[in-house]
Amino acid sequence: MKSAVIVFPGSNCDRDLAVAFETATGA
Repeated sequence: MKSAVIVFPGSNCDRDLAVAFETATGA
């Protein structure tokens, strides 16, 4: 499984990180 760390400046970190993580993991 690939892991990715994506940062969205000026946005809701928790929500965007959760969405990005799900997208990256295919969940």
